[in-house]
Amino acid sequence: MADAQAPLPFSQAVPKAPLEPDRHAIENEMQIIITGVILSDKTRYGNIAKINGLVDGKETKWYTTSEVIVHHCEDLITHVGTDGGSLKRAVSARIYWRTSAKGQKYLDME
Repeated sequence: MADAQAPLPFSQAVPKAPLEPDRHAIENEMQIIITGVILSDKTRYGNIAKINGLVDGKETKWYTTSEVIVHHCEDLITHVGTDGGSLKRAVSARIYWRTSAKGQKYLDME
């Protein structure tokens, strides 16, 4: 090292870019009317899907790194299309827990 200072922790040297404070991680089952999807690969953890929509009639913002849900969001963009991140037509979807043949639990969407 060039100087006698203590080394920086990684989290300070390479700070994580914050998401919007009102965007929450998808962690539970929900029924959602998806109005917008933005996909990004500019993360440390691979692809991320930012999903805007209505839950119980209230506008909400969500995100997930779940490969399964990111893939479903890619399909939504391909089949429904977007205009600046907003879907051209809202889509009603259910996000739920599924168990794989190996016993792994993961979030899925239909």
